[in-house]
Amino acid sequence: SVPFFLCEVGLVTPVRHGFFCNDSSISYPLRHSETVSDSVLISVGILITSLAITLGESYHVHTFPHSSHAVVRNPYVVALYKEIGAFLFGCTVGQSLTNMAKVAVGRLRPHFLAVCRPNFTHIDCSAGYVEEYSCTGGVSEEKEARKSFYSGHASFAMYSMMYLV
Repeated sequence: SVPFFLCEVGLVTPVRHGFFCNDSSISYPLRHSETVSDSVLISVGILITSLAITLGESYHVHTFPHSSHAVVRNPYVVALYKEIGAFLFGCTVGQSLTNMAKVAVGRLRPHFLAVCRPNFTHIDCSAGYVEEYSCTGGVSEEKEARKSFYSGHASFAMYSMMYLV
């Protein structure tokens, strides 16, 4: 989870790309609310998967008892620790890889121009692709607006549901 936290805290800055002045894909207004918030996504994803794992492993341990040489003698606890532990480990690895990819790719979010607010009087848009520009918006918002790809929401939802399957 160290790479995840390094990217989330902002110690690693995303790759800085230029843009086309007339690019409509980065000209959307900034929306302050998400359709599905991070806390709801994580809570529901972990809750549904953990509940399904608990039911499945409890059935498995009850139906097919086996002995274990683990320190903890309760076979239910051992089974849940192994399965939910593996699931949570995969969550942290997946989110770390997603955040590292976002920082490495540096794709601009759809609201990049609204957040960056470049001074177009100092930009030559006739040149086509603009690489030399300065943002007049906030620095932390600009960094976040450079992390569009991969979708953290989609990667977490996909991982948790694929693990569940």
